[in-house]
Amino acid sequence: MKLRSKRLLSVFLSILMVFTALNVTTFAESNKKKLKNDKIISENLKTFSSDPIYVDGTLGEDTTNDGSETSPVKTLEKAIELAENGGLIVIQGK
Repeated sequence: MKLRSKRLLSVFLSILMVFTALNVTTFAESNKKKLKNDKIISENLKTFSSDPIYVDGTLGEDTTNDGSETSPVKTLEKAIELAENGGLIVIQGK
């Protein structure tokens, strides 16, 4: 009986290790994509002469916020109003 319990435990732990390894690999791939996207965004931001206007439909506020990254506006209409001709509008949120 002891031997059977040990075998079951070793099979269970092996399966657990495989699933853990798969989740870590998936997380690593997801993180690589995010870092690549962040790099692309950062490089593209350098091409604009004015500061970008940030929009966040959840956390933004049109009446008091200035459209900066830490103080985004709520609507695209407000962002367009604040953006200079040819300016960049960055949409944030989930």
